[in-house]
Amino acid sequence: MEGEALVEEVVPLRVGSLFTGVGGMDLGLECAGMEVAWQVEIDPYCRQVLKHRWPGVTRYEDVMHVGSEELEPVDLICGGFPCQDVSVAGRREGLAGERSGLFHELMRIARALAPHWLLTHRERPWPSVVERRTGHGSRPRVAGRGRVWVRLPRA
Repeated sequence: MEGEALVEEVVPLRVGSLFTGVGGMDLGLECAGMEVAWQVEIDPYCRQVLKHRWPGVTRYEDVMHVGSEELEPVDLICGGFPCQDVSVAGRREGLAGERSGLFHELMRIARALAPHWLLTHRERPWPSVVERRTGHGSRPRVAGRGRVWVRLPRA
């Protein structure tokens, strides 16, 4: 058909959000054209804020009690896991610490759902930690201040 432009429908990337807080990362990703599919946040006040801002999004309370049975597959998982134990201002217990140890839950869910991308915050040792924990040697990309994008290869 001469003169007609071919228009492809653009399907937005679907996002799953762990350690959501009040949705700062979610909001930024939505502004970039992505769609939030689900959120996991333990704090009751934050969940109320999320309910107000994202009324149609499914929410879960505890990252330790969700997995591939509850969470639908997404293209990207984002999560700002607690960093007090890896922060230079903290006790430096590392990923063995009670709070920062929740990183292992983020990785458990990422392995189970196999998203294309993982977006999280960064502390100084973070890129090397991601490389070891993802098990595939994908080099993290530090994007701006305190954010790390990791492209996860599909099996």
